Amino acid sequence: MIKEAHKWISAPIWTSDLRVYNVQQMLDSSQPILIPSKELGQASSEVQQREQHEQFLLSVAIRTVARPFGKAVLNFHTRHAFKDDESFMETNLKQKNENIKKNNFINSSISQMGARPICLNGRVHPGWHQVDFPLNDTNPSHKLAMDWANFYNGLAHGFSYCGGFPSRIFSSIIKEEANSDLLTTIRAGLLLAAGLSGCIKDSMNLYDIHALLTQNDKYLIIALLIGCAAAHRGTSEVHVYKMISAHLPFLLQPTLVEFKIELSIQSAAIVSLGLLFAETANHNISSQLLNQISLEVPCESDQAFERYSFVLTAGMAIGLINLGKGKEITDTEIPISSTPSLKERLIKLLNGGERRLAYLSYDRVECPGMRIGNFASNCGGGSNLIYSLRRYTPGGSAMDGIGAGNNAGGSSTNTATAQQQHQNSGSSRDYSGIGQPMSNHVRELPTLNIHLTSPAAAVALGLMYLRTRDEWIYEALSVKDSFYEIDKIRPDMLMIRTFCRCLVKFDDIQPTKQWTEKQIPEIVRRYSQHFVEAQTLKDIWWEEFIDVETISKVHFYCTAGALLALSLRFASSCQKDALSLIHQLYERISSIDLNRKKVDELSWSGFALRAGRNCLRTCTNVCALAMGLLMAGSGDLQTTRILRKIRNILPSFEDTNIKNKTSANCIPPKDSSVHSLHVSTNMALGLLYFGYGRYRLSDSNLSIAALVLSLFPLFPHSITDNRFYFQPLRFLWILAAQKNSQPKCLRKLSKRRKIRRILINEEEKDFEGEDEQEMITVECPRCGRIEITKNERFSSL
Repeated sequence: MIKEAHKWISAPIWTSDLRVYNVQQMLDSSQPILIPSKELGQASSEVQQREQHEQFLLSVAIRTVARPFGKAVLNFHTRHAFKDDESFMETNLKQKNENIKKNNFINSSISQMGARPICLNGRVHPGWHQVDFPLNDTNPSHKLAMDWANFYNGLAHGFSYCGGFPSRIFSSIIKEEANSDLLTTIRAGLLLAAGLSGCIKDSMNLYDIHALLTQNDKYLIIALLIGCAAAHRGTSEVHVYKMISAHLPFLLQPTLVEFKIELSIQSAAIVSLGLLFAETANHNISSQLLNQISLEVPCESDQAFERYSFVLTAGMAIGLINLGKGKEITDTEIPISSTPSLKERLIKLLNGGERRLAYLSYDRVECPGMRIGNFASNCGGGSNLIYSLRRYTPGGSAMDGIGAGNNAGGSSTNTATAQQQHQNSGSSRDYSGIGQPMSNHVRELPTLNIHLTSPAAAVALGLMYLRTRDEWIYEALSVKDSFYEIDKIRPDMLMIRTFCRCLVKFDDIQPTKQWTEKQIPEIVRRYSQHFVEAQTLKDIWWEEFIDVETISKVHFYCTAGALLALSLRFASSCQKDALSLIHQLYERISSIDLNRKKVDELSWSGFALRAGRNCLRTCTNVCALAMGLLMAGSGDLQTTRILRKIRNILPSFEDTNIKNKTSANCIPPKDSSVHSLHVSTNMALGLLYFGYGRYRLSDSNLSIAALVLSLFPLFPHSITDNRFYFQPLRFLWILAAQKNSQPKCLRKLSKRRKIRRILINEEEKDFEGEDEQEMITVECPRCGRIEITKNERFSSL
């Protein structure tokens, strides 16, 4: 009985072809890599041939480690963890392991969780000789890459369980057994999957969480922070907040102990803060996060190279906390106030300006014992720590104010002195060093760095004013119709601003060409159209004083951002007009061979070639994600062919710079686009066959925010690169998953199960069947109420 039920759960809805099987093979990271011996040429010796095989494995390893991003979506809730029968799953895994040994595959052990490790080894056809991956354990970059790969692999495997984790599996995840062959990174991935699925909420207590945190493992800490916050999202649970604040220095109380917490852990804690306080509009936490965005780049000891990811996650957390409540917050604010509002500070971070106008703090006049350089005895025993003055100072910090307090006798001399010094210091204060240490290799200017703060401010504004139709915010996020203003913005930031701008009027998005072109600045649209319609190069007379490369980048970046918002608006709807617009952009950028010298300059191919390789690769990634979003759960064959064509792009040996290196010193290629390309296409393939077609994407505010965070159009260079985007956020799409109730599946089911009548939006359709039937009702968010008549044979299922 259990075997038949498992077959029913894991069986796809497409029974007439092998499309799901082919996608499973494309996203399987546990099988050895087939090495084509013919394409590598005839080597003069076995040593040289071995080196060529290892170089090939190095070039495709970056593709293999990116497969868990798509496998997690494909296998979502397709494995049932039965509590009554413990041997069924293990028996199947043992049989698969024996088949692998017979076929001379790599001998990889299978843990009790059923998680298969990532295999980077290969085999040579036709002899099936095994070639080991040249992994150097002493190389820290190799170890770091495999740790992150195993973490994502465990996370993908944890998502495959349907109905939660059984007690025996969950207990083995929490308690580290001495004889367990399960890696710590895989355990952390499984723990994060349990948290995002909601299993942590009822299965873990504070003692278990404390025991895992004391292991001081980075991956376990990240999994616990995000998992517990996701399980308690929107509840503001006190114990979870204390755990999160312990990993954020700016939320800790002043202490003499110096805490050094990795910025990757701080980024995870900030996102967890946003999930925990989602849709609560907590002004205090939002203001503190805005202060963190406004601060300068810290010292080298604080890992300044990951500052971009830290600031971006802070902006995402602000958007989650105030999700869709921007207009309510604006309506409840005091019209005349001495402090700038959240909206004004975010606009300042978006467009740039003086740093002091974005950093909000209060000068606290404290007792002298709280000040630097004073003794605690001056406080009169420290029994009455009274804040006698609380005044807003733009750009000031808690230590900037002159401290004074009331002694035991109640004298107010220090208070008056503090007020006088505070007033005298207002005009001569240097705001260029807000919270910055006195010793630093980087000197920040008094103005904001919009390349750092602009993406965070844009996503925060987009989520805050989601579906509010606020005209002022809509215009503030728009790209100005002037080349002077456009040149101030980073090219890829144009796509982010266009995408976040469309979130404000999310319900007004239309799947038409006119709406898409309207998102491009008029001056850019006019010049780009003139370039394509020109007959000869002499007709482009304006090329001497207007940069064609800028026009091309703005056109394609804005179009890509608009199409990503369009696919998010019609997610899982299979809208044909929207799909044709995405295909149109993909055809314009895919018809170019970047290595080909001769291109028709006066065409869309020539115009796209002016944008450069990075712009075209980014737009390709966005097109793949947009197609996966739009067709999520449909299993469309045409989209499958396009995505398979995109993922077949491989880096050449010249691009990877490993041709003249020995295998001992080789590292995986650091191509700037290959990893992001495979992550995007693998996620798109997984979304296309979301849970074997049984799941779709929801359209609630929190679901849209989760998709914005997981599909944010910033693409890291490698699996270990968390400098610009924190890659564990790619798995937050689970918060937007819901069971598929599309009438398309019901029509297919009616042909097999003799459904007589189906009612969709009060429109009745008849089918052949028996007369005696029973009526049931299914709720469909896209199509309204669906009523189905069924017979006894159908009800038995």
